[in-house]
Amino acid sequence: MGTENEIDGFDEMLRLIYLDQVRMMDAGQLQQEVLRVQEGNKESVPTVEKELMMDRLAAVMKQLSFGELIQSAMQEQQVAETMIVDRTGVSSTVIEALCNDAVYPNNVPIQALKKLVMELRLSFLLVKEAVLKTFSLLQQQAALKDLSGAAPAFRKGHHLFRDGQAANRSDGDGNELFENKEALDKYLNRLGELMNE
Repeated sequence: MGTENEIDGFDEMLRLIYLDQVRMMDAGQLQQEVLRVQEGNKESVPTVEKELMMDRLAAVMKQLSFGELIQSAMQEQQVAETMIVDRTGVSSTVIEALCNDAVYPNNVPIQALKKLVMELRLSFLLVKEAVLKTFSLLQQQAALKDLSGAAPAFRKGHHLFRDGQAANRSDGDGNELFENKEALDKYLNRLGELMNE
C-alpha cells in the first residue's frame, strides 16, 4: 500500500496542540478562527502564536512518559530491577511493562503502584504528568490500530472477522475501565491521597 494514508506523528502532535488551543478560546476568538480557516489560511500564523505553539510542543516533547520516569529514577538511584521487585512485591513482568509503556499505569493495582513510586522517591506531580503522557500515548496507539483495521489484543470481545461475518463483539464501546479518562483521573486522585498519607 502507498504511504498517503499514514499519519505523521509530528503533524498529529501539532494538530492536537492546535485543537487544545481552540478549546480554550472564547466565542469571539473562535468565530475569528473559523473565518480564518474558511478563508484558506491566506495569512501566516503570527510570530507570537507560532512561538507559543513551538514552546508548547517542546514542553510536550520533553515530558517523560511513566516508563521513562521509572527508568530515569532507577538509573539515577542506581537501583536494579530485582531490588525493586524485592522491596515492593511488584513483579518484574509488571515493572518491565511499565518501563516500556506497554500497559496503562492505572491498570496496575493502586497499592502496588504506590509502593513502586514511593520506593523510587518520585513526587506525585511528576508521577501524575508521566502517567497522563503514557495514557495519551497508549490511547493514540489504540486509535491508530483501530484506524488501520488491526484489532488491539487487550480488548475483550473484539474478534476478527471469520468467513465474512463478525464474531462475538461486546455490547460495550470497546473500552476497558483502565482506558477511560474518568477512571484514570479517579485513580490519580486516589494515588495522590495515598502518597500524602
